[in-house]
Amino acid sequence: MCLSLDIPQILFGDAILYHNLALGLLNEQTFHGTLRMPGYPSFIAFIYWIFGVNPGAVLAVQILLHILTIFVLYYLIKALFSKKAALIGACLYSIEPLSWYYTFTLLPETLFTFLFLSAFTLLVKSRYFLSGIIFGLSIFVRPVPQYYPFLLMFVLLLRPNYLKSCGMLLLGIFLMTSPWMVRTYV
Repeated sequence: MCLSLDIPQILFGDAILYHNLALGLLNEQTFHGTLRMPGYPSFIAFIYWIFGVNPGAVLAVQILLHILTIFVLYYLIKALFSKKAALIGACLYSIEPLSWYYTFTLLPETLFTFLFLSAFTLLVKSRYFLSGIIFGLSIFVRPVPQYYPFLLMFVLLLRPNYLKSCGMLLLGIFLMTSPWMVRTYV
């Protein structure tokens, strides 16, 4: 059903902007947006490259990401608290209406939530470098978490290898975000 949706039903508000930015990346190999981060338009452009220009295909992938996010959230809560808390948290998120709304719109929240929770899960599992890479990707989708790694360094103070943990986290973030910073500021 999702793949057969008409473009006018899906594209409204900011979704039109993301769609057009993705088309610019796909057709001209350039990013025209100065107020938006390139992650979500790149995600859309990649899906368009595979399936053709079809916003319904983006929504289908977002549905899969939303389902994966439920599992990521389960593992994160289980690692921090208990299996029972994880089950409750995952069930609550799975029926939360706003997350489903964003899953069925051409907006970055579904991709961002998946990346952000994945980064935290990897951080809890002491996979600092990979967590940094995923945090970096989430910054490309929405700039909101750009300051979180510095706050997380205080949490990492509790870890035995504080400097190594922080260094690996920041290295992953830096490797992901530095090309965009160079493009923007140089």
